[in-house]
Amino acid sequence: MPRPLRLIEPQSWHHLTHRGADRQDVFSDDRDHLHYEFLLGEIEDRFGVEVHAFCLMTNHVHLLVRCVGTDLSRAMQHLASTYAGRYNHRHQRTGPLFGGRFHSTPIESNDQLVIASRYVHRNALSIVEPLALAVYRWSSLGVYLDRRERPDWLHCDEVLTVFGRSREAYEDFVTRPLASDRTLAPTTLRTTAAEVEWAVAATAGVDPVDLKRTRRGVLNRPRLLAIWMTTSLRLETSEAMAARYGFSSPSGVRNAARRARVLLADDAEMGRLRDRVERLLRSAA
Repeated sequence: MPRPLRLIEPQSWHHLTHRGADRQDVFSDDRDHLHYEFLLGEIEDRFGVEVHAFCLMTNHVHLLVRCVGTDLSRAMQHLASTYAGRYNHRHQRTGPLFGGRFHSTPIESNDQLVIASRYVHRNALSIVEPLALAVYRWSSLGVYLDRRERPDWLHCDEVLTVFGRSREAYEDFVTRPLASDRTLAPTTLRTTAAEVEWAVAATAGVDPVDLKRTRRGVLNRPRLLAIWMTTSLRLETSEAMAARYGFSSPSGVRNAARRARVLLADDAEMGRLRDRVERLLRSAA
């Protein structure tokens, strides 16, 4: 039996997140991103849902929207099902692409609005360096800062008006780090790959050998964290890490480190694990 649609108040604002099933990738190449953008351009005319900011990540999307009507659930169903159908056909796969319902956070003030827009645009920091945020192609920040032509379906005025329509002020707001921001880069540590492995295993309460194992469909946070920390601290070459963690090539190491960065941007449990590991390494130094 289908689940009932969520009741949405007209003229309401929402920060939406929709993730891949089991956190799998939902974008594999530029054509996938372009198709998702094309579908974003349809939902205002068809469902009365305005897009005010977006960021397309590897395995999830962030949207800032205003609902002129009450069809947010239908809009997101259309977006997800239409995109998934084409993605599955293109990449010769079957089964669900997105993991169930989208997550929606209501926005009730201008302060919440600009903070949500900042969060959406800063999400790309798990993929690009801070100086490259404005040129990340699959986010609306470049449009906000007049670095890229605005598609006719993207609304920027409401957020920019809060900043007196100053693109410079908005850029500073988004790119300037705040004390409340979660740091993605590991604290500089004098350590070794073996010590990182020991600290992650000890903190997570697992056997170090479990960091070398992977099970299909099971998220192994400690393994991903150990790979990310070793890569980010440049403690071993990708070739050596591929051998250490059982990858067939260095590209597997890079993909695992990228997945860890995505988790660190959004997964509180992953962030807490990283913080505990860093404290243990510092205390043991």
